[in-house]
Formats: sequence, C-alpha cells, structure tokens
Amino acid sequence: MYAAQRRARREHSGLAAHVGRLHAGAPALGGDSGDEYAVLQRAVQAQVVDLAEAQLIARTRLHGEAMQSLAEERGISVRQLYRRRCAAEQRLAACLRDQSLL
Repeated sequence: MYAAQRRARREHSGLAAHVGRLHAGAPALGGDSGDEYAVLQRAVQAQVVDLAEAQLIARTRLHGEAMQSLAEERGISVRQLYRRRCAAEQRLAACLRDQSLL
C-alpha cells in the first residue's frame, strides 16, 4: 500500500505543486487571494471532496493550524487525519490536473 502511494507521488509530482501553492498562498489559479477558497468551494460542489475535507485542507494548509489539535478536536489519530487530508488532496489535485474545476 505505501509503495503504491510513493509511486503515485513520484508519478504525479507536478500535482503536489498545485497543492503546495495552496499552502504557500501563491496565486496558483489566478490573481485573487480568494482563489484557493473558490477552488475548495467548487470541489465541494462537484463532490470531489466533502465539506469536512475542504475545511481540513483550508485549516491546515491555508491557516496553518496544527494537525495535532485538529486530530484531538475530531477524536482521531494524527496519522488518520494525515491520511484523510492526503487522499482529499490527491483527488483535488487530479481534478485540477484535468482542469475540471477551472
């Protein structure tokens, strides 16, 4: 399982750049600072990610909240939370790559 995830990361290293730009706050999809939130909102509307996943991405990547505090808040392990965020980001990045949210 982990080997498959590592392989997928290597194959789609460009996708990480999209997700990384969300974290860095760079205007990845245009000039407005709200673009990251608009992408997350459209992803929820398109059912690429659910609302909880979009909030997780926004709170950790855009606002810099600690995964430990969010894991405690949600009553799950930090490892589980990282896995959930990673899966959501992969779906989001694949959708961005296909440009279906642009």
